[in-house]
Amino acid sequence: MNKIALRIVGICCVALATTASAVETTIGNVDARLDLQVDFQGASFDTAATSSDTGGNIDWTARLRLQRIFSNGWLVGLRVEVDQDFDAESDADPTADDVELDEIYGYVSTPWGRIEIGEQDGPADTFALHAPTVGTGQIRGDFARYAGSVARLKPFDSQDTFKVIYLSPPIGGLRFGASWGPELRVNPTNPDPRRRTLQSDPIEFAAQYQTPINDKMVLAISGAYVTANSNPITGREDIDSWSIGAEARWNKLRLGGAYVVRGDSNAAFGRDEEEFNAGASWREEKWTIASSYAHITRFGSSRNLYGLGGSFRLTKNLILRSDFVVFDEKFISGNTRNGTVALVDLRVRY
Repeated sequence: MNKIALRIVGICCVALATTASAVETTIGNVDARLDLQVDFQGASFDTAATSSDTGGNIDWTARLRLQRIFSNGWLVGLRVEVDQDFDAESDADPTADDVELDEIYGYVSTPWGRIEIGEQDGPADTFALHAPTVGTGQIRGDFARYAGSVARLKPFDSQDTFKVIYLSPPIGGLRFGASWGPELRVNPTNPDPRRRTLQSDPIEFAAQYQTPINDKMVLAISGAYVTANSNPITGREDIDSWSIGAEARWNKLRLGGAYVVRGDSNAAFGRDEEEFNAGASWREEKWTIASSYAHITRFGSSRNLYGLGGSFRLTKNLILRSDFVVFDEKFISGNTRNGTVALVDLRVRY
């Protein structure tokens, strides 16, 4: 049996084994929850450079959460996530597809705010508003593992590196957060230092303000900023990136967008990257649908992404997701690249 067949059989066995593994229990005074999911994905894609083709992947994720509420109201917990999944979130390597410890962090929630310590997304990622996405992510989704490249939607951030995070409680509709980490390291042992990402003291600031207009409509705005210092050995630029975003929610409709400036962040040469994204989504109890668009300019080139997708809950444990993305890019040389990707994903979740 070939390696692909062995992998499919192995993951299918994991999926079947997790049927009885919906774990949510109490151990002493600690609440424990284990979530498991497997995605079976197939895609058809077509680009100007190649004839149409098909592909597929199987991904899995396991999440463990332990937490306890104390008599004074404080919430203390630990969250661990391990996965084998396409990493569209990675700025340094957006095609990563390996088993990895994605997140591990402890947290304390008090009336004065929440503190998180460990490997976790910072506030520039969690607070930044942008085009809403559903399905497998539309313009920020899994399509890029087959053809094209994703829109970023948010500032160049410190990803899941180790950091200390403070998140404020809501103050009249306003929430803000800040984080600091010792370093952002990607490919640190690569023999070519130009292929390494070595950014020290990554700092993120972000804020989000929400205000109700009536009993059905809410408006929100956000701002985020990220900075870090690059090690000169890499020849890359410091991180200096920011975004402003807005969102309107009315009943089940959500409209959102953002303007993102990534500049030359972590670039080995002038990049001057900017992005505008916008989109809309409609959410029902069992299904969602969304459309999103992004226009990106970078080093004299421009790229447009158009996405449409949705999800449908078949049963409590089965979710069908689908995306269709069109992309076109024009380079400073005058050359162009374009294509389409259509994919369907069946998620088994417990």
